Amino acid sequence: MKDNLRTHILLADPFAFDRPALSTVLRANYRVSVCQTAEAAIQVVLEDKPTMIIIDAGEQNLEFLSLIEEYDKQIPLLLVGQH
Repeated sequence: MKDNLRTHILLADPFAFDRPALSTVLRANYRVSVCQTAEAAIQVVLEDKPTMIIIDAGEQNLEFLSLIEEYDKQIPLLLVGQH
């Protein structure tokens, strides 16, 4: 399958590269953009609109949620957290 035809998921997490398991699993079936800053996430939303955005639910990541919702409220958001 061509990469540009795969479902595009944006993973917004400043620690995504420190804990790569989620992005590795997602890349098996989806086209994944990983952003460590809210500004980078907004660029992806504007330039290559994802089908879904996954955000780590940690308190330090809530800036992603508020900034992304300002740009596009139609993209489904999935908040994930660790115990």
